[in-house]
Amino acid sequence: MDEKFRTTRLTGFTPEEREMNKKLNDLFCEWYSFLDTGENRSLFDVKLFVSDGFYPYYTTRQKKILFIGQEALCIGGDNYIDILYGAYKENCIGGTYINQHPFHRRMLKIAYGLVHGALEWDKIPPASDLTASFGGVDGLSFAFMNFSKLSNDSGEIKADVKTIDAFGRSTAKSPVNFFEKEIEILAPDLVIAMNLGSEKIHCLGDVKATSENRGVAVNRYSLSVNDKKIPLLETYHFSGHNLSDAKDIYEPLVRALENPR
Repeated sequence: MDEKFRTTRLTGFTPEEREMNKKLNDLFCEWYSFLDTGENRSLFDVKLFVSDGFYPYYTTRQKKILFIGQEALCIGGDNYIDILYGAYKENCIGGTYINQHPFHRRMLKIAYGLVHGALEWDKIPPASDLTASFGGVDGLSFAFMNFSKLSNDSGEIKADVKTIDAFGRSTAKSPVNFFEKEIEILAPDLVIAMNLGSEKIHCLGDVKATSENRGVAVNRYSLSVNDKKIPLLETYHFSGHNLSDAKDIYEPLVRALENPR
């Protein structure tokens, strides 16, 4: 297979997960090829395509969680899972200690808390205590995908909304719903999306709101994949400033899961 982007080179995946990665790689190749057209080349640089997916032993976890972000930063043409796995093992994300990095600190701790029976926030270990065993037989694991597969390599922390929207519009022209196909391969038990907005949420597939979703910290949806209804919760972006990890993000997620309607 001619690699137009870097696919995962991590080891430690189970046989089932290796097959899943093959399916993801085929999907990303199809996605990349669809976007690599003259019309799209005037909108964005498809060579910034970043593949993503899941960490080792994801399928063996009691609750398979998929997080959905907006875009990768400064890793154009690379593989998100490989890059972040290495960063987690070093407890350092782009020069920031993991416990001081809002996005990844929150994601690791939220995943751990939810997998372990919705632990109280104060009882969840620091992110730096979770990384040594991360992606191991007995460690934490989850799936991650960005809505836009194009890395924001501008050096700006602020989201490149123009490119994210252009990517979404171009992808939507395909007769294949690539978002839905990726989620189908990942087969999560729970999806947590980060401030995507209703329009992008509904791009993910057969999505239906299960609450009024007005003026609340968590918007609740149901995503149907292969006759399986998966809870899809949308909350604040994990990099958001002036947010309490517990009161603004984690505890509303727990309440939404306890009261799905």
